[in-house]
Amino acid sequence: MTAFSHDCPSVTFTTEKEAADYILQTQVGGYVLASPKGDVLYISPAKTLKNMVKDMCKYISSARAPK
Repeated sequence: MTAFSHDCPSVTFTTEKEAADYILQTQVGGYVLASPKGDVLYISPAKTLKNMVKDMCKYISSARAPK
């Protein structure tokens, strides 16, 4: 949480799954960003927390950008 709040300040956090835009799932060998319905949106193969946060922040920023 600290890494996200430092490197990606536009991301807000909740423990309420129903109110979340994204669910972060940690797995051995990678991290998965999913929708609250369970759809896989992004898979980060990052091996370190710092790189995972960077990957996820970049994905979230691009997903929120107007098209």
